[in-house]
Amino acid sequence: MAGSRETRSELRRKPSQGRAKDTVERAKSAARQILAESGYGALSMGAIADRAEVSKGTVYQYFPNKESVVAALVAEIMDDLVESFGGRLRETLAVGSLSLGPELLTSVFAELDRHRPTLTAVLDGAPHLLPPSAFDPISERWGDATRTLLAIGARGPAEPGRARVDGDALVTILSVCGPALCLHYLSADLREQREALARTYFSMAYGGLTAAGLGPLV
Repeated sequence: MAGSRETRSELRRKPSQGRAKDTVERAKSAARQILAESGYGALSMGAIADRAEVSKGTVYQYFPNKESVVAALVAEIMDDLVESFGGRLRETLAVGSLSLGPELLTSVFAELDRHRPTLTAVLDGAPHLLPPSAFDPISERWGDATRTLLAIGARGPAEPGRARVDGDALVTILSVCGPALCLHYLSADLREQREALARTYFSMAYGGLTAAGLGPLV
């Protein structure tokens, strides 16, 4: 596309030595601090360089523009979020129980809150750098977990007069709604409703699982 700018999280130049990697980390850390303190409007390559205590040219060696720094920072935050979510998900499936479901989603909200100053600054100033697709890895893991629970659960006949829910359709709905809920949780600042949202979302998911033929696992 003509006139498009680089915003991908890939670095312009891959750091191969410890000092270079340190420079990249300092640039991302500086961007995180500026975003949290002053918002996206205060972010510039010069401001990043000053905060990181390196020359602007050094920052440009690895990032073509401030958008690419933010994209790399968002990717890093999402990686942390996915790692935390994946760990808790494995714990849930290991015991073959749905009882940790609300706590699982609460942990996602807690991780979002840990990065809230940075992420809300991005949402306010450059929402295209934090699209719903940023949460796709979490949606994929949640979808895989749903399929696993459906596979290991007892599949009895549907109750008389009650239509059976299609499992794949349920996975699609949960995968679409999850990222949207995460973004709304950030933008609307729903911290006080964290537990209630997690319980309600899980109740909806569990109702769908039951209708899809999943017997009680607890």
